[in-house]
Amino acid sequence: PINKWQTWGTLLNRQVEVRPSKVPGAGRGLYAGRTGTGFKKEQIITMYSGALLSRKEMTARDDHSYMLRISGTGQGKSPTVMFVDGKEYADALTRTEERDGENCYLPMPGDTERQGAGSLCNDAKGEAHANARLDFKYLDQQQILPPIPVIVAKHDIAPGDEILFN
Repeated sequence: PINKWQTWGTLLNRQVEVRPSKVPGAGRGLYAGRTGTGFKKEQIITMYSGALLSRKEMTARDDHSYMLRISGTGQGKSPTVMFVDGKEYADALTRTEERDGENCYLPMPGDTERQGAGSLCNDAKGEAHANARLDFKYLDQQQILPPIPVIVAKHDIAPGDEILFN
């Protein structure tokens, strides 16, 4: 179980930043914060925040571009399949601030709900280019709640590096 999730990277604690991606055609991307220390191998970078949806709720949505599947949640013989929709999180990052000559995307002032920026992590387009991976961590010891999707460093990531997973 994870009990230190508050120390994971967020835009508010500046351990991660959202800036224009270096991946062609990707739009925005997730970066290790330039003012921080980066991330060590196997360190949790951030969580993949968003609305937790059932299959029926997921199917009813038109846009699945930020949808993440969490399979096998809960206990019993028929585990529940759930989905996390990070679109609302990504769409809410409309305010920009210039840092070191580049625009960084930020939540609106007072917006403390937007914690995990994992939905802005782009596809590496091949495992060889990925410096992060997707994992799932339980926040409760009984493992009753769905696991939390997190982005984990595959190797050390320097401050300012774009975070990519496959």
